[in-house]
Amino acid sequence: MRPSEAQSTAFKALPPARGNPRQPSLVLFYAYREPAWSAAEHSRALKTFIKLCEAHDLKGRGRCAPEGVNCTLTGGQQQIRAFCAALREWDSQLFGPVDFKITDGLQKKEAFKRLTIRKTEELVGYGLGQSQPQLATSKATHLDAVEYHKALEDPDAIVVDVRNQYETTEIGRMRPPANGAKFLDPKVRNSHEIPRWLNAPETRERLAGKRVLMYCTGGIRCERASALLSELSSSCAGGACPAQATQDAVASAGPKEIVMVRGGVERYLRTFPDGGYWAGANYLFDRRFEQRPLKRQAPLGSCALCGVPCDLYRGRVVCAVSTCKVPVLVCQPCRNRVSPEEVASKAKCRLCRDNFAGSKRVEKPEIAVKAAPVAEKTRPPAPRLFVGNLPFTVEREEVLSTLDIDGRLTWLVDRETSLFYGSCVIECGVDAATKVVSRAKLYPTKLRGRKLRLGFGPAAPVDGAEGVRPPCARPASVFTYLRIPR
Repeated sequence: MRPSEAQSTAFKALPPARGNPRQPSLVLFYAYREPAWSAAEHSRALKTFIKLCEAHDLKGRGRCAPEGVNCTLTGGQQQIRAFCAALREWDSQLFGPVDFKITDGLQKKEAFKRLTIRKTEELVGYGLGQSQPQLATSKATHLDAVEYHKALEDPDAIVVDVRNQYETTEIGRMRPPANGAKFLDPKVRNSHEIPRWLNAPETRERLAGKRVLMYCTGGIRCERASALLSELSSSCAGGACPAQATQDAVASAGPKEIVMVRGGVERYLRTFPDGGYWAGANYLFDRRFEQRPLKRQAPLGSCALCGVPCDLYRGRVVCAVSTCKVPVLVCQPCRNRVSPEEVASKAKCRLCRDNFAGSKRVEKPEIAVKAAPVAEKTRPPAPRLFVGNLPFTVEREEVLSTLDIDGRLTWLVDRETSLFYGSCVIECGVDAATKVVSRAKLYPTKLRGRKLRLGFGPAAPVDGAEGVRPPCARPASVFTYLRIPR
């Protein structure tokens, strides 16, 4: 056991660099923000985040949502630490409490090759929208890895794995001692099923009056799931149980206590390198693929075709059932023996082989929608695209080629001087305009080194010069022809 590894880095100095400084390092972290960013703040935060990653030469992938960020990034030892320090300097209120989990000494093949930060609506795809439970009012609490390990020995506790079934049953999970906590697997195919499962009457009855110990890979999925369970329990205690649980379950006001392991399984295995109460491997969503205890264990999963023990997902084989499509284990001998077409048509996940419908049959919880923060008014999609900050000598075909669209281009000129000042409107249809604007939010569009200003054009057609570009010069008067959209 390594007690020091159980401690979070929240509000603390980052751990010193270890090992060969020439080998890449990895940082795994998430940050929830309440209240959520407005639409404009969300866009600015995404740009700032990408800018900081590029400034420190980091690669990897992540999600930036109104509720915060979640990332796994690789880079040099010092660059990783400088990046984390820059995040704290940028927004100390958001990133001060963050637990930056840094791993040094990666192999070069385990480092990411490119940077991909997606702009999303949720950090975890629970599909709750504005019904997301608030973390600030949640009754769920955190335990460090040592405390969580001790809690697993409580016979009155229920252990809940909120990850997907292909991670839990096939790769690795908590295995409490025989006289300790009871393990409960939701058997969900994806995160969208977790709210339904938590809202199921049999689930609520099973957890009523118990100490619920949640865990996931790095902690992010537990945050919202535990808050949702806390809110559902409060609803039932008030007599308005959305799951229509039994009277006994309502009277007990849900679980007695809800806790999660701080830092997830990733920090638990750092603290207990021999595995502790963990069985199998911890499935990872980066180029390491897995985190294994020092004490090697037999695989939990098996090949979907021949049944031989197996626990490595390779080749992106997914379940043959069209409504499922979750990753499936296929051993290397079957890959060599069976054609790819046959593998794709026959390989089924464990749940589909057992004809398990899962949590799809349970309705989502009906939680009162909280008042969302007032967002800035945005221009609705229009069939016209506004383009600004164009070079004064640009031509029509150059603009259309850069934006990869086609349509009627109208040059905008100054009202008093009739001179071109660097903007135009393109009538290209709603779909094309939306595609260009959405793409520009993630990847700035440039022409001759100039970053173009893009937005939806006016609702009504614009009369103006078409074809040959008008004479260009800086307008002598203030531009009043068209208000530039934000």
